[in-house]
Amino acid sequence: KAIAPLSQTAETSVKPDQLTPVYVGDAEHVAWTVDMHLDAQERPVAVFSVQVNGSSTQHLRSATGMDLRYFYARYDGARWHTNPLAHAGTELYGVESDYSGLAAIVPHRPERVFISTNADPVSGRPLVSSTDGRRHHEIFSGLTADGGATWGWTPVTRNSSADNLRPIVPIGDRLGTVVMWLRGTMRTYRDYDFEIVGYVEGRTFTEDDLRSGDQLARVAAACRQLHQGPRFVNDFDMFAI
Repeated sequence: KAIAPLSQTAETSVKPDQLTPVYVGDAEHVAWTVDMHLDAQERPVAVFSVQVNGSSTQHLRSATGMDLRYFYARYDGARWHTNPLAHAGTELYGVESDYSGLAAIVPHRPERVFISTNADPVSGRPLVSSTDGRRHHEIFSGLTADGGATWGWTPVTRNSSADNLRPIVPIGDRLGTVVMWLRGTMRTYRDYDFEIVGYVEGRTFTEDDLRSGDQLARVAAACRQLHQGPRFVNDFDMFAI
């Protein structure tokens, strides 16, 4: 509901300290909003990041932004419940010490999230790729069964040769959970080399699935549509992927 008219000047009838606090930070715990959706009861669920110990290391430019954390908050209709979610790793680049890889709540299933981090979500251990020996941001899927108090994690990417950043999950579940993110290098918010990647979660059809309803006809139509399109830019062997 509306709480006040939108102000077009520096003056407003509602001050920040008049609103309900979700997380109370300080100079050593600087919060940054990331994502928010409504659950089935139309109650807000949010993810935000926190830079830890940033103030005490400001005199050391190389030391700020080295410990970012994600938090998960949900409103139960009476009060907010805020819990640690995961280690978010380090800043994306030097002059923006609050910039994390970001996270996304699954809109139709808010007990599930996707995060980008270059640290183990639980231990905070740096994620060093066995592919190139460098530290990269990877995508993880997280699931909670107790309202966000504890989380289980599954890697979506691992041992990458580039960073995987800023996951998003479009609203709608007709095709299952669709996850997209940026893969590449981010030097600043205006200087980057990215490709957009993602996947649609699903399962392998069985013979019974293909015999069910019009599934076989739909698969055949999809194959015809694929083969009518232009050839791929490069050749590939699906059995070698």
